[in-house]
Amino acid sequence: MTKKRFGRRNFLRGMGGVAFSLPLLSSGIISRDARAETTTEGVTYPKRFIFMIHPNGVVPQSWFPTRGPSGEDTDFQLGESHAPLEPFKDKLLLLENVNLEVGNWDRAVGPGEPHQKGMGGILTGRTLNDGMFVGGDGSRAGWGSGQSIDHYLTERVAKDTPHPTLHIGVRADSHIGSEVRSRVSYTASNQPAPPLNDPVDVFNQLFTDTMTDAGAMDEIRRRRGSVLDTVGSQFDSVYKRAGYEDRLTLERHLKMVRDLESRLEADGSGIGGDCEPPDTPASLEVDSEDTMPQIATEHLDLVALALACDMTRFVTLQFSNAKNGLRYPWVDSLGDGHGLSHAGPSNATAAVELKARDRWHAQQAAYLLGKLAEIPEGDGTLLDNTVFMWCSEIAVGNTHSHRNLPILMAGSAGGYFKTGRFVSYGTERSTNDLLVNILNAFGQDVETYGDPQYCNGPLSGLT
Repeated sequence: MTKKRFGRRNFLRGMGGVAFSLPLLSSGIISRDARAETTTEGVTYPKRFIFMIHPNGVVPQSWFPTRGPSGEDTDFQLGESHAPLEPFKDKLLLLENVNLEVGNWDRAVGPGEPHQKGMGGILTGRTLNDGMFVGGDGSRAGWGSGQSIDHYLTERVAKDTPHPTLHIGVRADSHIGSEVRSRVSYTASNQPAPPLNDPVDVFNQLFTDTMTDAGAMDEIRRRRGSVLDTVGSQFDSVYKRAGYEDRLTLERHLKMVRDLESRLEADGSGIGGDCEPPDTPASLEVDSEDTMPQIATEHLDLVALALACDMTRFVTLQFSNAKNGLRYPWVDSLGDGHGLSHAGPSNATAAVELKARDRWHAQQAAYLLGKLAEIPEGDGTLLDNTVFMWCSEIAVGNTHSHRNLPILMAGSAGGYFKTGRFVSYGTERSTNDLLVNILNAFGQDVETYGDPQYCNGPLSGLT
């Protein structure tokens, strides 16, 4: 029999314009209507998509796994770059010989240079429009010419979530601002979706009433107090009716919100302690190498919380941009990223720094996956109901090729993808085909996405 449903979304709004929702529970006490319909087998949890990108390619020798003696796709050892992801090996899906066909510069596909093409084409599956953005080689291009899959999906499966998409940037605009090399998500042709680089802005977007007048913020802060205290009676009521498994979920959620709230409101924490409006300067400099690791952590915590609360289902997470003039001193990488990538994998000194950066990016991925894996959903976790995709806009920095793009995925999208594998394609395939796989995982009956001339149907062997 179907489980009893208790009203519509049960989205709890605390005093002072701060809002959050309790996590999805297997008991059905908290329902999501179209977001999580009950069935004879219990609750069907929503699927999520997270896209993470870092710039300028990888060192292939340390990125791609090593195959075991059996040759089976389940018999592999993670490369040096992915060592932090070893605890999640059975949740990973790594791909080989998948090309960004809409960007391959050696075939002169569309306007722009390789970095521009990679950023504008990876999620849209289309070439760039003509325009006046000047690339690294002097060539010119415009914005992407199509809708990215995150926005395509929100229009079809998550229109009624509070924030259909969430775009996060970690120094995404550094040294470049808003242009084609710093954007990956598009609502439509020529309509890029800018990432939020400041965790305070993300917090305010998620948890405060964005229409609140700035002059009323002092009163809001006075009335608000603690978010959890404001909704304590509702939380306690749900907790009393919950079973053992759901209580564990609520307790983890409680700890997550408490930890986040403490950091955001602690004096000297540097994340705009009182949740200032977006136009109030943050305590931390968001475009600084000194604060970049802390900024990344704050962003990842907010992403995990937003997904757990079903406030959003589609996230883009962008580290730097394709110009990438950043240093990473916390991993002893003092060269600028773009220059290091141009040195090529054969330059031993540059390769050491590039691999250290990739490992740090892998640590960020592992941190986020760990957060999602701690949130139970039915017989699995939030991670199991997610598909996470991490790649770069080009394959290798010194060649600028889009062939054999570095692609790592995690999570099975509710059992759709078969994980714990390293899948290599003997015949080169297109990233457009992979986008079709992802759309199919969300129930979209499509055989092409983006420019159909670069599609051959979904990649085989992934489900």
